[in-house]
Amino acid sequence: MEKQLINPKKPSVKSFVKIAAEEVQDNANAEICCFEAVAKFNESSNLYFFIVYKAKGPGQYVPVYKSEVRRCANDGRVHWNMCTVGCTDLCNDNVDQDIRVEFFRSETSGKHKNLGQMTTNLGQLKCGQQSIEMPCSGKTQCTFDKVHFERRHSFLEYVFGGCDIDLSIAIDFTLSNGHPSNPDSLHYWDMSRN
Repeated sequence: MEKQLINPKKPSVKSFVKIAAEEVQDNANAEICCFEAVAKFNESSNLYFFIVYKAKGPGQYVPVYKSEVRRCANDGRVHWNMCTVGCTDLCNDNVDQDIRVEFFRSETSGKHKNLGQMTTNLGQLKCGQQSIEMPCSGKTQCTFDKVHFERRHSFLEYVFGGCDIDLSIAIDFTLSNGHPSNPDSLHYWDMSRN
């Protein structure tokens, strides 16, 4: 759905709000994909990051995860922290749907340089290997280390599994702590501090 924003002070400016929605299952993100990305670049003095995209249609990708910015080690490799993304977020739990990973050199101007990309799918990630080397465009080499999948339990599964939840509420109806307008009271409200 797309709607035009109307600004009476600037009628010549055309702005739009575009809303896209998708239906997800009740057990969305019940499984999460965890991996550490390692990439080797030819240049070693810069800062790098990567973005994971899910396919929305032919040639259309939506970002679902952005890594932290990291500097190259002495061997020209960049090791990022463990990435944890829900399988529903990655590909709607479809093992054949494309997942794209793009690698960037971070620039202070904000015009980051794309160093290469790779396309994979959940089926390749679930092949059972701990380390998966991925072909990447450009001169970038990428490896996914410590690839594993974990089940994420829902709140209701915890409750039905015997998790007890207690709630305690206490209300002090006495004025034993003093009047709220008295500065010596525990209930004093000082407007200059709040």
